[in-house]
Amino acid sequence: MIRVTENLRKIRDLLAETAVEAGRRPEDVHLLAVSKKQPLEKILEAAAAGQRDFGENIVQEGIEKVTKLEERGLCWHFIGHLQRNKAAKASGRFALLHGVDSLDLAERLSRRAADTGR
Repeated sequence: MIRVTENLRKIRDLLAETAVEAGRRPEDVHLLAVSKKQPLEKILEAAAAGQRDFGENIVQEGIEKVTKLEERGLCWHFIGHLQRNKAAKASGRFALLHGVDSLDLAERLSRRAADTGR
């Protein structure tokens, strides 16, 4: 079985090569590791190997991981479609919300951020 650490090394090498081919500096390209359905042990292994950014697309699963691993200094992203009824739960728990696809949702998130001082 290939370990997370080895997979990350291979992906980072490929990203670096691709960045150079595209005329970019490898250090300007950031890897977002999708941790959906992954156990905490694998996330911790990736974090130990230097991975800082993780993406989740299920609000409850993501919040559980954010809460359990908040002392690790990881950066959590919510990826995919964010449902309006989950906006309040997701607001303030993730560093970035990639799935804001309507003005109504953006306004809800803005109000929530203002109410919580974020």
